[in-house]
Amino acid sequence: MRIRELGRHAEELGIQLSLEMYEDTLIGTVDGALRLVDDVDLPNVGINPDLANLYRLHRDVEDFLESSARCAPRANYWHVKSYFRDVDRTRDLITTVPAPMEYGSMNYRAAIASAISGGFSGPFCVEHYGGDGLSVAARNREYLQRMIAVAMGEAYRRVNERVAKGS
Repeated sequence: MRIRELGRHAEELGIQLSLEMYEDTLIGTVDGALRLVDDVDLPNVGINPDLANLYRLHRDVEDFLESSARCAPRANYWHVKSYFRDVDRTRDLITTVPAPMEYGSMNYRAAIASAISGGFSGPFCVEHYGGDGLSVAARNREYLQRMIAVAMGEAYRRVNERVAKGS
């Protein structure tokens, strides 16, 4: 498998390799991404769970929080951006438009908390499509910093509770 060969070469150089999830590809679903990373079976090869690439589709997609929780243990890098998503079942219509992370339909507060409590320690990269991309990316960075601080505080609190209980 060529991806394993690339992963081995990257490993020799001390480089992490991250496979970005993207619709209608080998890793266009959580199951596909997990299966490929398991098949490659190298510690330096992980997932970039860019779930917004899937969430923005005008069709049914996997649940965002469930997907992020399933990907987090194998993620080593994470592109984050958000969309407003409206699903109108009576008209069989799904629409999405780019949104700042703090206002979009994707619950990054919960996803980031879940990922960090599950051990994710990789970098985040903010993205945005539409409008003034630089301004929205800056706002997304600030939001992301706040959510990481909240998640780290929660993780720190839980560890201290376990220590206090002696477990």
